[in-house]
Amino acid sequence: MQTFSPEIAHAKNYNRWILSLFQEHIHGNCLEIGVAHGNFIDLLPKTIRYVGLDIEPCYVEEVQKRGVEAFVADISDSDLLAKVKEKWVECI
Repeated sequence: MQTFSPEIAHAKNYNRWILSLFQEHIHGNCLEIGVAHGNFIDLLPKTIRYVGLDIEPCYVEEVQKRGVEAFVADISDSDLLAKVKEKWVECI
């Protein structure tokens, strides 16, 4: 199920603006919940350890093809914290 337009992934100025609102708080590890089309991946410093998650397998597959560590997860899953910790270990 597509939840929004994939065109937002190409809106670089908009994505830079959104990222600028919280970029000063991103250090070391970054978990993007709702990775979708990976709008922010290329805008983050390469020093960031990045992991994305999304409930939609097609979005996870899309960013994995770009070499991004990502996995399918539902934020309402009671085991989410354990899954995230497992992924951090894998990406280090």
